[in-house]
Amino acid sequence: MPYKGHDIKRIFGPAVKSTWPLIVFLLLNSSFCFGISEEKEYEAAWQLCQAGKYSEAAEAYKKYLSRHSRGKFIPEARFTLARIETSGNNAFGHYQFILDNYPAHSLASQASYATAQYLQNVGSVAQARERYLYTYSRYGSTPAGRESLSKLALTALGSDSLSKAEAYVNAYLDQYPRAPGGAALLNALAGHWQKKGDDARAKEYWRRIMDLFPGTPESGSAREYLIAALTQENQDDESISATGTDNDPPGQSEIVQPQTADQPQAPEEPALLSFYYLQIGAYNNKAIMDGWAKKVRAEGFDTVVEEVKEGKNTIYKLQAGPYENSSQLKKAQQSLKDKFGLKTMVVER
Repeated sequence: MPYKGHDIKRIFGPAVKSTWPLIVFLLLNSSFCFGISEEKEYEAAWQLCQAGKYSEAAEAYKKYLSRHSRGKFIPEARFTLARIETSGNNAFGHYQFILDNYPAHSLASQASYATAQYLQNVGSVAQARERYLYTYSRYGSTPAGRESLSKLALTALGSDSLSKAEAYVNAYLDQYPRAPGGAALLNALAGHWQKKGDDARAKEYWRRIMDLFPGTPESGSAREYLIAALTQENQDDESISATGTDNDPPGQSEIVQPQTADQPQAPEEPALLSFYYLQIGAYNNKAIMDGWAKKVRAEGFDTVVEEVKEGKNTIYKLQAGPYENSSQLKKAQQSLKDKFGLKTMVVER
């Protein structure tokens, strides 16, 4: 044999000793060869974003995308880049990339909604409407889908397409009955009809707000509008009673024909009165409603209960009343507020 074992060690030993630091470095950083580096690289970009270093984070995300064209965090990186981009066109491109390549990703619904918002902001109303409709149709079970339907309703209302607006609002209430956005949509419809001079339609929507969304700011506003409308109606009625109707001849509204002894007076017909109630609350639990009814009656208020069927459930609407005029109504309303802290709403029957 030309070489012995000790000869091999003598020949290659110095080379191994001189290169071992390089070997150790490669072993310690072998994670770059097995995909772990992708997670570290993405995490580093995310940490820069969390620290508010957006320009550095953007560069880090772009490097990540260039190094990992098929990486695990492509949608997340694109979505975050869109959020911190200073260019709206670039942001739109990132969102659209997610929609085109990852339509089933959890961020796709938000990306779709963001593109619709961008189109609306740049004045492309028709395209924005189409994108909102797509977002609602494709991602209806997500918050982005719900907000897209709300935007469709408001856009239709802004363009005076009342039939479409009402259809969208009804669809919203049917599909998202507990979402607070429903109160805002009903309030927008009520305000629109009020501006149009159709007080009856406006009151219809205000009542729906109070029935469906008690305790919301919109419910409080609706209550104030209804009280103001009721007060105005009573003032108008009193004014007509004092001055006569438009059918009375000029100067004749206060003339009274004398009665003779032989001419019996015709019996007066009973007046048709509208009665008003103060709704204290709407309850799913009858026992809770009964408890409130007992407390209210103990303070001298008359109460009635209106039962409303909603599918398999029954809603119990506890009301105080009836009251014949606005002065009685306001007095009772203030009394209920002082005694129990209750904010009631006016109901007409």
